[in-house]
Amino acid sequence: MYLHRLPQGDRDQEQRVMYWRKASAIHRYFTKDAKEDNCIDFPKTIEDIQALRLLCINSIEEKEPLLETGSGFFWGSTEYDSYYWEDLQDTADAMEAIISEHQEGDTYEYSAWY
Repeated sequence: MYLHRLPQGDRDQEQRVMYWRKASAIHRYFTKDAKEDNCIDFPKTIEDIQALRLLCINSIEEKEPLLETGSGFFWGSTEYDSYYWEDLQDTADAMEAIISEHQEGDTYEYSAWY
């Protein structure tokens, strides 16, 4: 699971800004309503990233899982266990860094391979 920044939309300058492993709740957030989600680039906006950061922070602060896990042999546990909360904290921290480094014209893409 990857999130890439394309500075000024330039694919030749693509930068990996986040990597997750078996974070099904994050994957579900980025691919909601998709019929296929493997090896596909999902364009994302800075607003999507800001919204994800807020969902993670609110979940942590309220101790309420606002991002649902998903099942599948490749995702591992669907429990709201320590790994889930760790993924949310890591995601909130990374999204904060991405937001602070965002430049007008930057675009983003999420993809997963499983």
